[in-house]
Amino acid sequence: MTTPNPEGAPPPARSAPSSGIAVRPLAAWALLALAGAIIIFGVLRWMFPASQFLSFAGRLGFETFVSIPVLVAPLLAVLLAARVNPVLPRARLITLIALIEYAAALLFGGLAFLLSIASRFEGFEEGIYAFGGVLQALASLIIGLLNLALLALAGLYVLQVYTGLGGRLAINVNTT
Repeated sequence: MTTPNPEGAPPPARSAPSSGIAVRPLAAWALLALAGAIIIFGVLRWMFPASQFLSFAGRLGFETFVSIPVLVAPLLAVLLAARVNPVLPRARLITLIALIEYAAALLFGGLAFLLSIASRFEGFEEGIYAFGGVLQALASLIIGLLNLALLALAGLYVLQVYTGLGGRLAINVNTT
């Protein structure tokens, strides 16, 4: 027989049994590994093309560096490590690695975007189809810039979380 709760208070919450495996740190590191692997293999694709028939612009792979996994995975890792209580002991390191991944993706994505601008506007058809080609190239430019902007905003948020955790960037700018 159970004793009734005084004053109609809800029963005490019971926690779910623990399996002993810390899932949050594993998930955060796995998300960072995913984004890092995509960035590293994107850079390796530049250096070692899969075919000799690929043009330079064809192997740049701008979309690799601004893809959804590269944009979202480090952000989810930071949220798991630093924004869910309790904060993980390695949250600052996880946030720093996510910041480095965003910087690398922004650097290589921006470089690939700049190097591929001219290739987006070549080989148009004649007549009415030329206008469709120009629209497609213009849409590609605008969407590429927006993807880079989202990458920069995610990096800025991760930088704010990193500094909020007590991290500092070793950037020394002398203004003399």
